[in-house]
Amino acid sequence: MQRIAFYAPLKSPRHKNPSGDRQIARLLLQALALSGFDAELVSQFRSFDKPGNPARQQRMVQLAEKLAQRIINQWHSRGYSPDAWFTYHLYYKAPDLLGPYISKTLNIPYIVCEASWAAKRNNGPWHKYHQQLDLALNTASKVCSINPIDQIALETYYSQRVPSPLHRLAPFVNTLCTEPTHSKLQVSKTYNLDITKPWLITVAMMRDGDKFHSYQLLAETLQQTQADFQLLIIGDGKRRSEVQELFNNNSRVQFGEQLDNKELLDILPHFAINLWPAVNEALGMSFLESQARGCAVIAGDEGGVHSVIRDKETGILCPPRDPSALAKAVEQLLDQPERLQRYQENAKRYVAEQHSLQYASTELHKIITQSITAHTDYSQEF
Repeated sequence: MQRIAFYAPLKSPRHKNPSGDRQIARLLLQALALSGFDAELVSQFRSFDKPGNPARQQRMVQLAEKLAQRIINQWHSRGYSPDAWFTYHLYYKAPDLLGPYISKTLNIPYIVCEASWAAKRNNGPWHKYHQQLDLALNTASKVCSINPIDQIALETYYSQRVPSPLHRLAPFVNTLCTEPTHSKLQVSKTYNLDITKPWLITVAMMRDGDKFHSYQLLAETLQQTQADFQLLIIGDGKRRSEVQELFNNNSRVQFGEQLDNKELLDILPHFAINLWPAVNEALGMSFLESQARGCAVIAGDEGGVHSVIRDKETGILCPPRDPSALAKAVEQLLDQPERLQRYQENAKRYVAEQHSLQYASTELHKIITQSITAHTDYSQEF
């Protein structure tokens, strides 16, 4: 069994705070295992620099050099030798400071999944990290692109490299779900939802920036529709109290605590629509999870959202940041139950066919195997 050294510089799959990023990292480890690889998380070292502090970045680079050598020494002491290095999610605020060095030292292929490139960061507070990102992208033998928005810049970056290392990897979720263990009546009692009305759900962290902006737009959306439904908001974060205040006067809204992935998947089949404005949403993993469980989606068409929803087939994509359009879409679907049911059935089939863990594992097996084979052939030539 070939060994894969796995690393996520932005957020480890073992990080205590839930997020889409952590979820994708965990799913990648599952997909690699399903592909037949022995994937090992090699470090939880987090390179993330949010404010852009050049001095801190320099210290992190120096620290990473020592840590990389320590990792190599530890591997040698226990007889561990990976066949490839696999890094998930690197960009100018969180570059991979370990993988390029270790890969070159051990002469193994360096593979990247989910990278972004912004040439404008060559100057500015993240200049040092931008250089490290450039080094990583130049070192990579394969680059799997999940977000179609990021892929545009990467195609330009690799325009002079033939063949291009870029590979499209559709975002994916685990569709091997069991039947819900909680009945709709139980969910109704848990979250104080009226079982006689259609249920909508929103799943998002309650934090600053785009997430809070999305919640503000969600509140405006509800103000613009008189449709009779119940909305359950699942999430947590430092702005929870402010988020709750946005919906204080709306009796249709109930709040639940943050759920782990298994708990969320268990209740999703009881909901008709996942509703979210999706301001600057990279992908929206909850959209895929909802559709996998037969829940249609209404969302703002921003970022990479269009890559995980089939407009007018599994849900409705609305113009970005448009509460009126979101409200109208909710009313349309709730007024047309046959159409809603069709979207729900389409959603399960769509995710199973194009965004499943099994599909991703097959793609990753081909990409990684090709990289290891090509690297071995090249090394033998020299």
